[in-house]
Amino acid sequence: MTRGWTQLGASLLAVISCSLGLANAAVPPVTEGTVNFADPSSNVKGQTWYRIHGDLRNSRYPPLVVLHGGPGLPTDYLFPLKALGDDGRAVVFYDQIGSGRSTRFPKPNLAAGQKADYSFLTEELFRNELTNLLTSLGINDRPYDLIGHSWGGMLGSAFASYRPKNLRRLVLYSSPASMDLWIKANNQLLAGLPQGIQETIMRNERAGTIEDNGYRMALEVYYNKHLCRVPYPDELQKSAAGLLSDNTVHSAMIGPAEFTITGSLRTWSVIDRLPKIQAPTLIINGAYDQAQDSVIKPFRQHIWVHQWVKMKESSHMAHFEEPQAFKEAVGNFLGRRHVTPMKRLTSD
Repeated sequence: MTRGWTQLGASLLAVISCSLGLANAAVPPVTEGTVNFADPSSNVKGQTWYRIHGDLRNSRYPPLVVLHGGPGLPTDYLFPLKALGDDGRAVVFYDQIGSGRSTRFPKPNLAAGQKADYSFLTEELFRNELTNLLTSLGINDRPYDLIGHSWGGMLGSAFASYRPKNLRRLVLYSSPASMDLWIKANNQLLAGLPQGIQETIMRNERAGTIEDNGYRMALEVYYNKHLCRVPYPDELQKSAAGLLSDNTVHSAMIGPAEFTITGSLRTWSVIDRLPKIQAPTLIINGAYDQAQDSVIKPFRQHIWVHQWVKMKESSHMAHFEEPQAFKEAVGNFLGRRHVTPMKRLTSD
């Protein structure tokens, strides 16, 4: 009798699995771990946390490495990009050092008036960390792809300009080519909000009172229009909570405020290095994005082989706002054997 029920249960399970399209579908493995990192350009030592969705060794296609934004925003909000591995591609996420589950930089106890020295938090540090991760996981001994969101695209474009061996494709997702262009565009977007919102934001940034509830509420109005236009998904909320719990990296590289950039990236630009990028590149931004067309324009002017996709209903988080269209755009680009370049823009 027991055997009969067992056989019936197995038969029903097979029918259900087939109806759901699960027959013969193996669940991709998920691997987590850390790699040791010692930066050759500074005295920074620590560990980089990573998560791999899929089989890195037996991936059907080149693995995709995901670079998160912030700086200092843990990678959780990009976990939906694991769907780009539905075709058998391994997708690699990691928390950049100083954020999330990687080694943090605790604030030292200082005397009154003293400031902590975080001058080691540079583009070079994070480029070196990325190289170390690729080497430690054995990724860069064969073709691989990169996708970088916001600051992650800044890092990715800089990294690609050094023409790393085996970098096959690059995706620059809602990323600026320079901080000067980013600041100008964001101030233009701010000017499109009600006058009271503008005044509240700028008054508090000038006064340094960014903990003020009025400032936070006004900033939320801006974010709801130009950061993410759908209710914030759990992954985004988790990353935001991680940043709020430790904003050391973000404060050092951007500053404590949104529109008044005072950190080490204030004068950052990759524009003069863009002609060195050899990897075919996909450039993505949204119609309501903080990374407006003017912000990504240098990529279209100076990267020889590129394509551009503009998400019509998105701001800065197209993978949440238009998930299917985003997946198709990136998936099609990564899946093509050859990339037909768009005509480069001329300088004006």
